Amino acid sequence: DQGVCVARNLEIACPDVRPAPAARLAGITVDASGRILVTSTDLGVAHWTGTEYAAVTCTPACPWPDSVTAIATLSDGAVVVGARAQLTWMRAAGIERYGAEDGLPDAHIATFLEDPEGSLWVGTDGGGLVRLRAPRVRAYGPEHGLSGPLVTSIVQDAEGTIWAGSRLGPPVALTSQDRFDQRLPAGLAPTAVA
Repeated sequence: DQGVCVARNLEIACPDVRPAPAARLAGITVDASGRILVTSTDLGVAHWTGTEYAAVTCTPACPWPDSVTAIATLSDGAVVVGARAQLTWMRAAGIERYGAEDGLPDAHIATFLEDPEGSLWVGTDGGGLVRLRAPRVRAYGPEHGLSGPLVTSIVQDAEGTIWAGSRLGPPVALTSQDRFDQRLPAGLAPTAVA
């Protein structure tokens, strides 16, 4: 309910901002120019100025709905925005969009991970995990070893292994091109990850 809070020198300040988003903030990122961008299910994408939320505008109109569920800044400086069955890249050269017609599942985008090879891993709320390496889209679901179709977090460990987390079961690791398996990082007990 606080919107954006700022932590400096172990102190946290949550400015009272009006108008604050009516819905929860769903994502936050810092773009290549240093702007703080936030998403919510009622704002779409907004720039946090430090004192207010200013809607991000596009010419032509922004291709995402008001209900944006995830945002991230990629290594090339592009900002990727996720909504239901839709990814939008904002780049200096323009806007690019991927949707269900390109192979994305019809589910809300929950999280992103960009790997060192340039693939974008997309966790969804009901559609499993997707690996996007334009123009190819590869979908993974429970039949590939995921704990379920809800993927809430994705990380890559120091050895390069992709891990997918879900509220529906334990984290799983990509152990081959087509298979996720439950395995624990060295030295962790099962209760440390559950």
